Amino acid sequence: MTQFEYNKHEMDREMDRFMALLNNMLPRYSALLRKKNMSHDDVTELGELEHYLIELNSKIIQIKNRLQNDLFGETIDTYYQLKIKAKNGDEMAKSEVNKLRKVYLAALQAGNIICWN
Repeated sequence: MTQFEYNKHEMDREMDRFMALLNNMLPRYSALLRKKNMSHDDVTELGELEHYLIELNSKIIQIKNRLQNDLFGETIDTYYQLKIKAKNGDEMAKSEVNKLRKVYLAALQAGNIICWN
């Protein structure tokens, strides 16, 4: 098993575990939100759950942003390295640059990338 395969397996396992735990918490949160006459303990639990879920959401957003930034940044770096090679006559690099242009165009048209220019 390669390091990538091992890491992929472990991340998949952890994500499955994360989703199972989240699926255990969310119904309780929803039930507490709908409860009409909450006890002091219920109010405390609801507040703790809500606070934790907000924290969790923030962490998920950080992970998502990191993935997007790292993937996009690495792809842009690859694109410019290939573009330099293509300008110097490397036919394989020209082919790869054209493929990346198509990918970027599709991402722009889908709204996955925002062009600020």
